[in-house]
Amino acid sequence: MPNLTDSEEAYVTLFCEGDGSLYVNKAYSGLYPRITFSQSERHVLEYIHNLIGSNNRISPNSKRGWTLPTNGRNCIPLLGIFSRHVVGKQFLDKLNNLNTMYNLPHTTQHPINTMGLVGFWDAEGSSAYTGTLLLSMSQKDREILDIIANTFGGSVGPHENNYQWQLTGKSAKELALKILKRSHCPSKKERLRKNLYPAVEHKEAIQIKFHEHYLKNRDKILTELRRQNLLIRACKELINE
Repeated sequence: MPNLTDSEEAYVTLFCEGDGSLYVNKAYSGLYPRITFSQSERHVLEYIHNLIGSNNRISPNSKRGWTLPTNGRNCIPLLGIFSRHVVGKQFLDKLNNLNTMYNLPHTTQHPINTMGLVGFWDAEGSSAYTGTLLLSMSQKDREILDIIANTFGGSVGPHENNYQWQLTGKSAKELALKILKRSHCPSKKERLRKNLYPAVEHKEAIQIKFHEHYLKNRDKILTELRRQNLLIRACKELINE
C-alpha cells in the first residue's frame, strides 16, 4: 500500500465509518476479514482505490451503487490506518475484533479532525437551502454524530429510522467552504456549491426569466412603455401650464 498522509488516512477511515463495513467471512479455508467501501458515486471510490492501492476492483452492488472490497491479509495495512484515526465506538469494536485475528494491538477512539469530517461527509453528507444553508449527515450510530456536533457545532436528533446531524447559519457556511476544498465526491460538491450560493443563482435565474419574457412579449412591452411615456409627458405639460 502507498504511504498516505495523515489527512488521507483520516479521510479513508471516516469514509469507511460512514459508508463502509468491517466483518469476518467464513470460507472453506477458515475465517478471513473483509473491508468494504461503498457509495452510489463511483468517482469517490476511485479516489480511495488510488490511495490504498487495492488489488480488488470496484464493482456494482445490489443497491445500485458501487463497492470496493479488500480481503484477508490485504486488510492489514487498512487496519493499521483505521487504528490511528477511528472515531466511533461501534466501528472501534469491529476494528479491534479484526486486530485480534492478526495479533495486532488494540486501539482506542480518536478525536475527529476536519479531513475526517470530509471523509464522513463524502460518505453520508447532504445539503439543502431552506432560506439558509443546511448541512446534514445521517447514521444509525448516534454516538459519532454527537462527536461531530460537539466538535463542529450543530444538533443531533431522530430522523426516520436513523439519527441526523444538522448545522445551519454562519457555522454551516464556514464548514461548507472547508468541505468544498477537500471533498472528492463531485455530485455532493456541486449540490453544496449551489446551496451555498443560492442568492447569486436566484438573481441569475430571475434575469434569465425576465429576458425570456421580454423577448416573447417585446411588442406589447414597448407599446405599453410608449403609452406610459405619453401619459407622463401630458402630465408635465398640464403642470407647466
